Amino acid sequence: TEFKIHDDYYMNYGVESISVDTIYMGVFTEEKNDVSMNQIELKDYKVNHFDEYLKDSYEMIQSYWRK
Repeated sequence: TEFKIHDDYYMNYGVESISVDTIYMGVFTEEKNDVSMNQIELKDYKVNHFDEYLKDSYEMIQSYWRK
């Protein structure tokens, strides 16, 4: 499995994807003044089945932007 993220929009002036195998996550709380970042290695995963659908508001937004 290949994991991709969007690269910097402003540096690349648009959407470009780059491959990653590790991400860093951290949690900030008001009690702590620092954020400890933890490395998370991305591993293969099984993709569950899902169904796509459009929300009821989709057509309303679509017609608004046509004006």
